[in-house]
Amino acid sequence: YLMQIDSLQRINNELMAENTEVKEKYTAATTQITNLNTEKEQLKETVSIAAQLNATGITVSPLNKKGKVAKRVKDCTQLAVSFTIARNPTAKAGGRNAYIRILKPDNSPLTKGETCTYENKKLEVSFKKFIEYGGEELNVQGYYDVDEYLPTGNYRIFVFVDDRMIGQSTFAINK
Repeated sequence: YLMQIDSLQRINNELMAENTEVKEKYTAATTQITNLNTEKEQLKETVSIAAQLNATGITVSPLNKKGKVAKRVKDCTQLAVSFTIARNPTAKAGGRNAYIRILKPDNSPLTKGETCTYENKKLEVSFKKFIEYGGEELNVQGYYDVDEYLPTGNYRIFVFVDDRMIGQSTFAINK
């Protein structure tokens, strides 16, 4: 019986050592998986940021009823908005809507009831423009028909695509 007890004691000690080793390996693997998942999320965010479009050269021109640059505010019937979406080969190609929001000097939007989503909020926008983006630089031009009084002062303009603000600028109407 003593030999069997010694044999079982030795086997039990080996199994306990193996169990401890397996638990340590499991804890190390779990920690590594957690770290890899965190790193994966950070990389997804980085790729998402890299794939974001960027609008540059945002300009606004007040136009009269003949399509010429309006000399005075009272002659303005349209606002011509133009901008360039920069080249971004990591951005997904395809059709999407660009939403343009123009804020008057008192921070109220020029709008006709169109909305977009930005940071989980609905925003009133001035107009939307469908664009077909292929990864290369794209010039975009859109128009807002003015049917209200435009006060003189500094206006702000924002461009949104894919629920993200991709550009902003200011312009002044002084006459």
